[in-house]
Amino acid sequence: MFDFLIKDGNFKEWVRIFFLVVGILSVVLGIEIGIGSTLGCIFFLVGFLFAAVGGYSAQAHMLKLKPFNRLEERLRNVRKEDEGEN
Repeated sequence: MFDFLIKDGNFKEWVRIFFLVVGILSVVLGIEIGIGSTLGCIFFLVGFLFAAVGGYSAQAHMLKLKPFNRLEERLRNVRKEDEGEN
C-alpha cells in the first residue's frame, strides 16, 4: 500500500526531496505574499512543516533510523496472510 513512499523503514529519496523542495518553495511564497497576511502566514507555516519533515526524514536516513519499521513489518505480515489465503 505504501511501497511507493516507504523503503526499508524510511521515506524514499524522492519523497524526502519532494518534501524539502515543496517546503522551501512554500516558505518563499509565504514571504513574498507577506507574513502579515493570513494567506502568507499559512503558506509560510505549511512550508516550514513540509521542510521540517523532509529534513528530519533525511537525517533519519543518514543515521539509519527506521521510523516506519513497524508499519513495514505489519504490511509484510498482511501480505503473507493474503498470499496464504489464496
